[in-house]
Amino acid sequence: MAVKTIENISATVSGLSHRLATTETGSALWYLFTHSTVEAVRVAAISSLSKLTRLDPAVFLSVIDTCGPTAILEGVGGAGARVQQHLLTAVATALLTSHIQTHHITQNRDLVLKVLRYLESPSTVTRAKALLLLVLLIKDNTNTLVYCCQHR
Repeated sequence: MAVKTIENISATVSGLSHRLATTETGSALWYLFTHSTVEAVRVAAISSLSKLTRLDPAVFLSVIDTCGPTAILEGVGGAGARVQQHLLTAVATALLTSHIQTHHITQNRDLVLKVLRYLESPSTVTRAKALLLLVLLIKDNTNTLVYCCQHR
């Protein structure tokens, strides 16, 4: 219930949603996402995290700093398309809105390989979001394009 409430509040841009956009909330949502066995809770947690990242990128950047970028994308290996879409949105939003803090993330080759695998998803939306994330990664580091061509 709490995760669904956070998801509903974070869907709107208001003073209350800005109060929820903290690194502690982001860490709690990530914990629920990674440790819950109920799919509805997992989807609501990652959706809430994605929406809070839109309000404050530091929410997701703290999760990335704690877990590492590849661990984040590995955590969704067997997840459904909705989870993948929310996760790709959160990563792209964090990269797009805070260039200085994310430079070490874009240098990660494993992250690029994981995003390339999302291009083979049956979901059109997931493939599109993965493509947009690749554009952001290439924009930050042009050597990523060469790396993508070598591994695709």
